[in-house]
Amino acid sequence: VASSSRALIARDVPGLQAVTTLKLELLKQESLLYRYYTDRDRGQFLKKYQSSEGRCVLGLDNVARAFGSSEALQSARSDYGRLKQIVPVLDQALSSRPPDTARGAKQLADASATVDRINRELDTLVNTAMLRVQQDAARGEHTVRAMQTRVVLFAVAILLVSIFVAYYINAYINEQTERRKLAMFPERDPNPVLRLSAD
Repeated sequence: VASSSRALIARDVPGLQAVTTLKLELLKQESLLYRYYTDRDRGQFLKKYQSSEGRCVLGLDNVARAFGSSEALQSARSDYGRLKQIVPVLDQALSSRPPDTARGAKQLADASATVDRINRELDTLVNTAMLRVQQDAARGEHTVRAMQTRVVLFAVAILLVSIFVAYYINAYINEQTERRKLAMFPERDPNPVLRLSAD
């Protein structure tokens, strides 16, 4: 039970927090792309995008530390690489004179599809963590039930031992009482039948 709790605190909770943080940052990044498409403020976009990109890379590293190397994480990293390749193409389409909005719209659609894939891959990691937590919980429940059974059996054993001891103590006391009664019979009998002495 303690090891399950430690694993939950040390591995699963930070992993789920890292995934949540990364998903939020990807959502912000996708929102930046759409905002750039509508307002075409390139300077503001580049500044915010570079900051967001750094947080996404850090988020992927945090997820990797929490979950280790897995196929879903490798796919998410690969898809994030594709997303990073879409951004310069979108920037080129929107900063050209005149802006190529059709190409920009296609890049936005590709970016959204890529972010969706990354989110699905991150959901796979979350599901894996949730399955692990459920298995740990089931193991913990089994351990607790086994401990309860052992405690009940131990209590029954103590009860049986105490009944056995009480029976023998009672039998011993009754035997001693009977011996005293028999020992007092000659002293209290006014007409003794026989008395022997060593003199």
